[in-house]
Amino acid sequence: MTISKGFACRPRCIAESKIAIAPPPYRELWDLLTREANYKDAKYRGYEILRGQLFRSYDQLVENLKWFVGNRKMTYEPHDIKNGMRYLRKNGMITTVKKPGGVLITICNYDYYQTLQNYENTSVKSIENTSSEAMKTPVKHQENTIYNNKKKNVNNKEKNKYMSELKDSDVLDEHLKIAYEFWKLFKKNLQEFDRTERTLENAICVNWSEPIRCLIEIDKKTKDDIKKVYQFLASNEFWKDKIYSTSKFRKRNEQEIMYFDLFLIQYSKALKDNTLPSEEQFKPVLEKSFTNTTDHLVRLFNSYQIMIYDTSSKILKGNNLEYEINKLAKYSGSNLMAAVNILNNSIKRKIEIGPM
Repeated sequence: MTISKGFACRPRCIAESKIAIAPPPYRELWDLLTREANYKDAKYRGYEILRGQLFRSYDQLVENLKWFVGNRKMTYEPHDIKNGMRYLRKNGMITTVKKPGGVLITICNYDYYQTLQNYENTSVKSIENTSSEAMKTPVKHQENTIYNNKKKNVNNKEKNKYMSELKDSDVLDEHLKIAYEFWKLFKKNLQEFDRTERTLENAICVNWSEPIRCLIEIDKKTKDDIKKVYQFLASNEFWKDKIYSTSKFRKRNEQEIMYFDLFLIQYSKALKDNTLPSEEQFKPVLEKSFTNTTDHLVRLFNSYQIMIYDTSSKILKGNNLEYEINKLAKYSGSNLMAAVNILNNSIKRKIEIGPM
């Protein structure tokens, strides 16, 4: 007699993860989600639900986790489920997208943990030996499975290597290549602080490439987004010694913002802060001190602020901009010709206008 509705793998290594010591409602919720996730693409309520995804409302999750004491029905409180979902998102175990009528839930790393060939000492033969006669696969299909498994095992051997074993000359798949670049960056960042992390030394390829795959395929992040985050983490002094794994990207902070998105936001803000004001932006400030401001003076002051940035990386914005224009007005007596001469002299000698 065959067992209906298939199966879901539960790796023993879960005993070493955070979920193993999480509150019972969170553990039960995680067990439910991994058990109920689609094993193949399908449609549900008009939505395309991919492998490793499921669609549920919070009321359904509460109902799915019910139990009975005698004839009395018991359920968790809705806030238990919401807190559990928040916990799973924060730890990078799921992602969620709100939809009309419920939530589209994606199990992170579903393919990796639900592929039997990724487990040690697991082969087609051993699977057959633990199956009933009725569950055995037809010979033709077995041959195809064995052939496909051999191809998968080649990739698995590459993915199960340590990151430290990789070389720049290695031919890597797209996700692992990106992960390797981040691994080198994090190692370099920590070396600047005279720190070493066992997380880096013991990093396994698949654990670093899988979050990158999820970012691209599930979260729909572009290569340009990844490049921006790379540049941000290469230059931001605050985060340099705090990020040393790609798994951090899909975890969430207390505000429920995914760290990858947080880095993108901070990158854009830093870029904006480091953008020199345009002529249209500082011309009104010039006009306060020079009533007959000319286009020539505006262009000259623009050249002056570029020179300041190139020589000292100082951005003339806000108070800095007003202070610099006030200095120009003071030393020129608000005279246009005198201001032009002062600016020309400062640009030529690559020096700032004298102190107030």
